[in-house]
Amino acid sequence: MFEVATKDLHWEVKIKALSFWRAVTEKKLSDQGMIDGSFPTITFSKMDRKIVNLDPPKIKELVLNVLKELNTLGCLRAFLMAVCDCDLNVARSAVSHLSYIKSVCSQYGLINEMQDDSMRHEVKSAISVDGSRSDYVSILNSILSGNEAKMGNQSAKDASNKETHLYLNIKQFLYFLTSVDISQAMEMRCQWLDQCGSSDIVSLLEDILSSHRTLQDSSSIVNDLDCY
Repeated sequence: MFEVATKDLHWEVKIKALSFWRAVTEKKLSDQGMIDGSFPTITFSKMDRKIVNLDPPKIKELVLNVLKELNTLGCLRAFLMAVCDCDLNVARSAVSHLSYIKSVCSQYGLINEMQDDSMRHEVKSAISVDGSRSDYVSILNSILSGNEAKMGNQSAKDASNKETHLYLNIKQFLYFLTSVDISQAMEMRCQWLDQCGSSDIVSLLEDILSSHRTLQDSSSIVNDLDCY
């Protein structure tokens, strides 16, 4: 499903795949004892198959375990990659699902942990971000590409592990959620497209007509119109 969510040619299919990952997220939280969006003080753990008492540290541990499980499945990477998808519908869907995960992490203390200056400095120092850019795309690309390079080296040593490219650093994932207002970033992206959209269509038509005239005037057999 990771491949479908990130590489399928149809945006509707990608959205369905992201919805699948959202359902998996909710199922994992439910298995840990979450009921109707929150953890009660006493619940039945489907994982441990017994009734357990839940205090804040225990709940925080359970939510972190869910993040780790989602990470090994490729769910977290799929959500982050979809944020920058060329189709806005896919990107909006990913932002919605990440906002849900952020709200759960915030409710149970994982986000507060990332507010600590020493923790933020530790994580930020591990992310190679262009100093001239502080936008969410730069941070996101750094997290994804940096992890790919690290896992690529690890995979060379362990050829039997073929899924390591899906993994993320959990601390870096939480850093992204705390450092970037993804809802606002998505709104700004939509506004930018609305502002330049009217002129872009004119420019596109001019390019198509120009390519057509060039083709008629040359002996080239390459049809540039195919690019459009």
